[in-house]
Amino acid sequence: MFNDKGYLSSHLKIHRNKKEYSCPHCPKSFNQRVAFNMHVRIHTGKSGGCVTFRRIVCNSRFVSTPTGVKPHKCNECGKRFSRKMLLKQHLRTHSGEKPYQCSVCGKSFADRSNMTLHHRLHSGIKPFACPICPKAFTKKHHLKTHLNYHTGYKPYKCPHPNCGQSFTQSSNMRTHAKKCQFKPPDSEFV
Repeated sequence: MFNDKGYLSSHLKIHRNKKEYSCPHCPKSFNQRVAFNMHVRIHTGKSGGCVTFRRIVCNSRFVSTPTGVKPHKCNECGKRFSRKMLLKQHLRTHSGEKPYQCSVCGKSFADRSNMTLHHRLHSGIKPFACPICPKAFTKKHHLKTHLNYHTGYKPYKCPHPNCGQSFTQSSNMRTHAKKCQFKPPDSEFV
């Protein structure tokens, strides 16, 4: 129950995908001004390191670490992580643990997000629709790559000197690079 319309409005923003506040220093964006302000302090140096803050309505506690700081270290391989949860997920790569199982086919996954993406294959749900044509995709990055076709944007450049060809998809670039006429004999693209 919310006693104040402002609190309700603020809380509802958490559940929407629209992120109105974009950081001028990096690509991050936020749906609440308080989270945005706390994040910007990391860039401006006014945070004094790690910042702890609470959501006004849910009273959930969050700790934000400055960009680039990775205090959580894997004892197996030495890889570092900014959040403890990311370290916990990473540890499953060493243990082979896959606690999340698809309810349709039984395939197991190390993290829930990969299981959710997999489940879309069974359900046929494609939440990422192209705004230009009728195509839709199960993954956001597939839509992003598809939009390159419409815009003509070709971000993947052939790595071989003197070639200059560009491609909309990295897979097309790799296929080209293997047989490129400018490929040096000792190139990694075999």
